[in-house]
Amino acid sequence: MRDALNRSLRNFKVTEGIAIQYIRLRQMESMDLVFPSEEHTVKARSHPRWLTAAMPEARMRVEQCYPVKCEGVVENVVMNLDKDDGRTLRDAVPTECKDQNSTEDVDCTAMKLNRLSKSHLKKRVGSLVIWLRHKVAADHLLQRGTAVFGASGAFCSEFLRLNNPDLCYNCNK
Repeated sequence: MRDALNRSLRNFKVTEGIAIQYIRLRQMESMDLVFPSEEHTVKARSHPRWLTAAMPEARMRVEQCYPVKCEGVVENVVMNLDKDDGRTLRDAVPTECKDQNSTEDVDCTAMKLNRLSKSHLKKRVGSLVIWLRHKVAADHLLQRGTAVFGASGAFCSEFLRLNNPDLCYNCNK
């Protein structure tokens, strides 16, 4: 699929030289196309004909996010304590992340947050991945080394996606 989309990108003069880095499949019948740079993302988004030529049923919502892994996040600060599932984050966490980590020059808007660590009664801290809108924001947090969540800070590091060729026994995908 990636090769077919990259061929379609090469077929149009305005998107020549752009390539998809990888495809991230989602739960429903959708996917995220991830480009190597924000410049490629902007160019591909501004000329959506390449996508409809390759996949006529596709709708354009090509968006690049930049992940940052945060370790040592205090669970009581980010978790929705009303739900007892140990997985649901509070709805206000992305907004608070933007407010507490942005500067005058850097907008740390969190597109989404994913919890990495498993819930445990005695566990007070965990790990999150913040998907940021701008590469500058990701670089800012990585350089600073800390992301602020409420009154606590978490260590930031680069998020490396590991390919897992095995079948997930939870969702069978």
